[in-house]
Amino acid sequence: MKQLVYGGILMITGMLGVIAAILALSASIADNASIMFLIAFAGIILFAVMAFLGYYEHVRPAMKNTDNE
Repeated sequence: MKQLVYGGILMITGMLGVIAAILALSASIADNASIMFLIAFAGIILFAVMAFLGYYEHVRPAMKNTDNE
């Protein structure tokens, strides 16, 4: 159960981070700010990896254990 909660928190944080980074990316495109663009683009990648690993490393194994019971 702990793995499901921790994986869920990672997935939610990752998705909220992706949304915030997309908003920052759109703001940087509107203002023509290249440094902010790079930071927002890196944020999108990092938060997407966080959401994926939250599922792949924590939620999937925890669900596999409950399916066998």
